[in-house]
Amino acid sequence: MGAHCGLDATERRAQNALEPGAALGRTEKKRTVIMTDSPLPVQVPAIGTPPGIETLLVASLMWTPRADRAGILALVADDDLASPHLRTVLAALRGMVAGGAHVSPQLLLSRLSRDGAARPVLTAVLDATTSGAATDAARQYAAAVVAAAVRRRTESAGTALLDAAAHAAEADLADLAARAAAPITDAAQRLARLEGGTTA
Repeated sequence: MGAHCGLDATERRAQNALEPGAALGRTEKKRTVIMTDSPLPVQVPAIGTPPGIETLLVASLMWTPRADRAGILALVADDDLASPHLRTVLAALRGMVAGGAHVSPQLLLSRLSRDGAARPVLTAVLDATTSGAATDAARQYAAAVVAAAVRRRTESAGTALLDAAAHAAEADLADLAARAAAPITDAAQRLARLEGGTTA
């Protein structure tokens, strides 16, 4: 019987997608060299559906040099990501970096599998692996993710404060407003450091 007998579609996809050289070899003939004067990294065309910015961030972090990766992760919180599956992936990646482990798609998948991650989480890693992310654009991707988080937090806080304005005790309003503003301020400060090129 063939080598793939007994493997489901996701497992076959894992075998085919996790070797960067092999994946590039299959698609190289279809790619076009992009000439640009922009100083920003050029993103390779994605395989399949265009990925979201959170997927691109996770993908780029898998290939970012270790010294740069830790600094960027310090400025991105897991809950800055809207996707619960990618939050789990980012948390696992963060744990590997904190422990001094080498990071790669294969090792990240192994870590998640050993932790009992659900199939959608593993699929999120595969999607990131084939996303075509620019490997030297992790800071730019991180800034875009945190910027979106600032807006989500602002919207959530606004909704909560509208409800509080109608129903909460007057003596509690100032404290509620301060607590609602704190995560927005934190994310905005982290965004400023990402865009300013600092980690301090």
